[in-house]
Amino acid sequence: MDLIKRIEVSGFRSLRSIELDSIDGFSCLVGANNSGKSNVLRALNLFFNDEPEPGKELDFSYDHHFAPHRKKKKEISVAVTFVLPDNFTFQPKVRHLEKTLGRKFTIKRTWTTYPYESDTEFRRRGRNWRRLDDTVFQQFIDLINFRYIQNRTIPADVLKMEAPRFGHAVMKRFRKKRAAETDRLLQGIKDAADTTIAKASKQVTSDIASIARLVMGTPDEAVSILGLSGFAAATPSGALIPSDAVGAGSQAYVMFLLLKDIDTTYEGTFGWRQGVVWAVEEPESSLHKDLEQKLAIMLRSWTDEDALKMQILATTHSDVITTASNAGFFVETDGSATSITAKKIPELVSQAATAGVSSPFEPALCFPSNTVVLVEGPLDRMVLENVSRRTKAACGFVFVCLHELDQAEAGSGVDKIVDYLKRRGPVIQNRPAKSPLLVLFDHDVTDDKLRQARKYYGTNGDSRVIRMSANHADARVSTSLGGIERFYPRSLFMKARQGDTLPVSVDQQGNVSIVKRELSPKAKRELAHLLCDGPPQWCTHLDLVLRDLETAALASSLSG
Repeated sequence: MDLIKRIEVSGFRSLRSIELDSIDGFSCLVGANNSGKSNVLRALNLFFNDEPEPGKELDFSYDHHFAPHRKKKKEISVAVTFVLPDNFTFQPKVRHLEKTLGRKFTIKRTWTTYPYESDTEFRRRGRNWRRLDDTVFQQFIDLINFRYIQNRTIPADVLKMEAPRFGHAVMKRFRKKRAAETDRLLQGIKDAADTTIAKASKQVTSDIASIARLVMGTPDEAVSILGLSGFAAATPSGALIPSDAVGAGSQAYVMFLLLKDIDTTYEGTFGWRQGVVWAVEEPESSLHKDLEQKLAIMLRSWTDEDALKMQILATTHSDVITTASNAGFFVETDGSATSITAKKIPELVSQAATAGVSSPFEPALCFPSNTVVLVEGPLDRMVLENVSRRTKAACGFVFVCLHELDQAEAGSGVDKIVDYLKRRGPVIQNRPAKSPLLVLFDHDVTDDKLRQARKYYGTNGDSRVIRMSANHADARVSTSLGGIERFYPRSLFMKARQGDTLPVSVDQQGNVSIVKRELSPKAKRELAHLLCDGPPQWCTHLDLVLRDLETAALASSLSG
């Protein structure tokens, strides 16, 4: 889920002036130690909670960015741009917030030196800032459950702190049971606790062999229900292990699962919360590789699930966490200030490995948790990403062109891909069957090129190297049209014709065509952007192409 799309920080610790644009559901900050990654999360905590770290007040002598010879007034500012999803709703008592703020807006908070004061402004469009009443700001912030999870957090302690909230959830479930008899009271509470934790328990027992189930520390006395002490782990033999005696990695894994359940239980929450934002430092800490990969997949799946209304921004040194992310940023410092650059995920993984931030990797094995789709060029990638996002087809697939997959490769196109498969085919075979690399060619690639590509791909080449089926194209668009444009709808070309984007011919039957020489790179870009900005029904034909990819990925999974 997208909620925060942009963050701007000025004058805070190592962040002299930084911008993070195009933040997505699960976004990662990758960089060396002490490069300033965590300062972005601390700036967010300052924005939401008025403190850079839990329990620590703002201290200008430490928190303000030190800049010698700078005589400007000392101030710290954090600006956050929100884009509210359709399922972010305002209850009647706070509906005035939507009228004031809209659904896409930026809120900026500025702190000045002693006496420490903060000023809050907002803007909807344009560049004019307006003062935002503190009460209105707080009412809006109360709709978002913001959680900052530091890497030195002790998971068992976090869960004990959250016990009252979990107890509230248990009591809600218990009340639904309406157990009236005294002798059924304790059993009813235990049943409610078991039901509340069931999903997390099932996931943990599936992923950690030494844990048979999770048990909430429900006290014997019903009056103590809000004093839940955390969790215990039952071993396969039946022995109970208290939470603080469970291994650190397992503790962390359980913590994420339970906190997700706590934070995304919206009904009945004070303030009618409508979204969750987690700022997480190095979620891979204490985890071995198997749990690290499983956690990476879970974090991504949670943010992809619209109903959870969840967004995660994490710092990491892990190539596994990075490849599971929707968006990424490389963080570095020159010793005086932090700089942050947005990167495509494959490029970010490569740069992190080159810089020694994460382990070296083989590009053909990138994205070990996702199905990767190699397409002929960046325009194809942009269009298919957009269609996938809008139609939910091929959800979780990663679309790349050749240079994005492997920076050592120059150019794109059919011949380049065939040559790449000839050289890297044996390595591609090492990818997990559940996350294969698929190759998607345009419908007009020749039979000879398709055979070559499938041969060089190796095992499963016939099913994983795919040519777009012309049967999915709009029958009223000329068959002479090449490339991905063949799968654009007739109505799009008519729109382009009206806007003079390119000369479109219409015959007596209403079929549209374009002279090949007129379909320049510029015209292709304009058509692609027209499709991405157009109505959902324009995605119908490419949605069918994506369904073919889903079928190929499923076949790969079954063959593994």
